[in-house]
Amino acid sequence: MKPSSLPRAALALCLSFCLCLPTMTVVAGGKNGKKNFKEGVKHENTEQWDLAAQQYALAVADEPDNAEYRLRLVRAMQMASLMFAARGDLLAARGDYAGAYNAYARASTYDSTNETMRTKMARMIEQQKVQIGLGETANYNPRTGNPIPTSNEIRTPPARARSEAMQRIEFNEGASLKVVINTLARQLNLNVVFDESFKDTNKFSLLLNDVSPAKAFDILLQQTKHIFELMDRRTIMIYADNPPNRQRVERLLVKTFYLSNADLNETRAIVQANLGSQRQVNVSKQLNALVVRATPAELAVAQSLIDSLDKNRSEVVIDVDIYEVSNSTSLEIGNQIATSGLTTTKTTYDSDGNPVTVTTGTSASLSNLGGLGRATVSALAGNIFGLGGGLGTVIGLPPSSLSLLQSKGKSRLLASTQVHAQDGEQNQTVVGRSVPIRTGTNYLSGTSTTTSTNNNNYSFDNIQYRDVGLVIDVTPTITNEGYVQVKMKLESSNVEATGTDSYLTPTFTKRSLTTISRIQDGVAAVVACVKQDSKGNSRASIPIVGMMPILGRLFSAPKETSSQSDIVITVTPHIIRAPEITPDDHLAHLSGTQQAGATQTIEEVVYRAQTEEDQERRAIARRSTPPAGELRIEAASRVVFPVTPTPSDPVEIQPASLAEEVPAATLRNAPRAEVVPAVRPVTSPATPHVPPQKNN
Repeated sequence: MKPSSLPRAALALCLSFCLCLPTMTVVAGGKNGKKNFKEGVKHENTEQWDLAAQQYALAVADEPDNAEYRLRLVRAMQMASLMFAARGDLLAARGDYAGAYNAYARASTYDSTNETMRTKMARMIEQQKVQIGLGETANYNPRTGNPIPTSNEIRTPPARARSEAMQRIEFNEGASLKVVINTLARQLNLNVVFDESFKDTNKFSLLLNDVSPAKAFDILLQQTKHIFELMDRRTIMIYADNPPNRQRVERLLVKTFYLSNADLNETRAIVQANLGSQRQVNVSKQLNALVVRATPAELAVAQSLIDSLDKNRSEVVIDVDIYEVSNSTSLEIGNQIATSGLTTTKTTYDSDGNPVTVTTGTSASLSNLGGLGRATVSALAGNIFGLGGGLGTVIGLPPSSLSLLQSKGKSRLLASTQVHAQDGEQNQTVVGRSVPIRTGTNYLSGTSTTTSTNNNNYSFDNIQYRDVGLVIDVTPTITNEGYVQVKMKLESSNVEATGTDSYLTPTFTKRSLTTISRIQDGVAAVVACVKQDSKGNSRASIPIVGMMPILGRLFSAPKETSSQSDIVITVTPHIIRAPEITPDDHLAHLSGTQQAGATQTIEEVVYRAQTEEDQERRAIARRSTPPAGELRIEAASRVVFPVTPTPSDPVEIQPASLAEEVPAATLRNAPRAEVVPAVRPVTSPATPHVPPQKNN
């Protein structure tokens, strides 16, 4: 070998190795994926869906383009989610709320679309709080996780925590209504403006026990048939309550409500009916939104209605399983007699010496005994020593054949289908094929049937296609209690045989079911169970002779058949999304009187003003933090930290008289604290027994 050829050979070997390296990697990876797939199949057969999903995930990671691996992975993950959901329900029923939470969390991990699991996780946290004494006992639906009202009592939203203490408020007869209003407003730090329609009186009296000043103010306005309109944060205008004044004074706001799931027109009709025809409720189809023009209190009512109506639509996964087991047996022992005559032939030779088959006659049959005279003499001579047809012909009997047959058959069909459907929506699943069927023949004009039969160019067939296989038509209706009403039409068909004249005339077997059933979530219900048992016994023999005990077997062949068929259809619904109903959805909201809509109260005005002021003080404190050591706190002082409640987490605001004593030494690094002197309110007999408003 030449010295120059060695580098070339080495380079060629290196290139060949580099080209084969990806192929070797793919082959090695394919082996690992196949191994993981087999392990996943084993776990699937034992219904260990979580382990099966892990193995299928490894197989997919090894062979991402394998469609079978991906299909098995998707099914295993969904079944694993349902398995852990059922396990969580069992643990919750036993009182193991921590274990149930972990099971629901794993179910949600395997199937992120199962929103019911997240709702149940929140309920398990609440139940754990109750166990350690940090929450109130609440009933909930174990199937959907939604709270259940403990009684049919009509309940309204609880009043927000106030900073005013409950007290006795008394005004003697002869007091002026305007003076009383100004006195209460001064205690609440409110500014009051009186409209020209305000009706003052000097013969007014009031006595209320255990009420706050704000609540007493609301009762006073309702008693004297007055109403107020908010001008700014702490300024109100009081006027006589009548429709003309409301139309003249009330300030209307416009708000857009964006809907996510509720029907637009249906929601509009409900909101319009509750607000009254005098309020405008417009529809925006493009944004799926409602535009409402009303008072702030009426907008709050509309918001509560929409929050209760605009819920997620329920979704359900329905497992439809069809089990069919068939057994068939057949037994036939005897001498089978021909039921029709057999044509007898003989072989001769023509002039060229070629063999020619010539028909000589017809043998006897069971329906025409005594075959003498039907066969020619040559046939008798040629078949006289025959065991079957010849001997039968000599004695006048039809030909026969010996039958020793026994057959057994067993078949099993399992069709398992999962249907994902929304509440109230029809869902159809077709698994099978379309089979052509000839429904007729059309002949061209000017041709006869005989001519068209011999010439296919003058005729054509009418062909229709029929779906053969499994057809499932499901319409679920999901209730708030966790039941699924399933309206189902199921049809299973297949091609049994083909006609003798053409392949376009097949024979079908069909099983159809139409039912409406109410099934509990996660429970398998048998919607149909059909059992068929058929037996047959037939015999073809010569009269009298065939009925003889032993000799009759030589002239007859009895046939016994038996078949059993069992069909069971089960349906198992799994609710994966349900409308999340909160405790607030069970409360009744104030919507005004018969003549007037909802109005805001003095309590709400004071609460909102205090909340906004607290937020402003907090913002100012964050922007201007005093240097360390500048805040001086005396030992005799009491410190109250301002609390800003949020709608999602309401916090009770304690009055200054109920504030907790905090040592001054622990507040050296508390620049945001508000110093409130320990001064007790002084009440004189001439004024209502209300504490003075603290300085902000």
